[in-house]
Amino acid sequence: MHQRDIIDAKSRKKPTAFNKVNATIYRNMVTNMKSNLKSQYYANAISDAKGNTKKLWKALKSMLNVSPSSICVSDIEGCDTPEDIAARFNEFFSNIGPELAKNIPPSLIDLDLTPLPDIPLFDLKEVTQDEVRKILSNMSSAKATGEDGVCVRLMKLNLDTIAMLLTHIVNVSIRTLKVLYNGRLQ
Repeated sequence: MHQRDIIDAKSRKKPTAFNKVNATIYRNMVTNMKSNLKSQYYANAISDAKGNTKKLWKALKSMLNVSPSSICVSDIEGCDTPEDIAARFNEFFSNIGPELAKNIPPSLIDLDLTPLPDIPLFDLKEVTQDEVRKILSNMSSAKATGEDGVCVRLMKLNLDTIAMLLTHIVNVSIRTLKVLYNGRLQ
């Protein structure tokens, strides 16, 4: 950059064709280098943030030069009803993603757009008493009690009864898509 500035100053003092071309070449070279380094920096920042949503958003906000005040909806003046306010918020949040995406250089996004195979992503099958009994009998009796305060040794002493009860609870949870937590269905 220092060399570019020297050549630019020389071109301004003595505006010959050679000096102008030379200044233009150096200006373009520095601009391209800055652009490439900036792209590389943000690509690394996004790559480093994989798996960390907070870090990813911080990198994107930095890259897009977005301040928290520019993300809020300030255009709700003139909205008289809650429905109008809700409509404005809906419009804002429906458009914020595409608006931000337009500002991300394509070189920074490495997306695999291959369609996923048409398979079920999550499928729970009901359990049998034998499966529960086997899991309980393989548990280590030397472990501390859980949140429920029941030790493994006590469960193993009443294996058939506990297996029957746990099988019923697990299967009801699978059928109803509700989980028993602290004695309540969640």
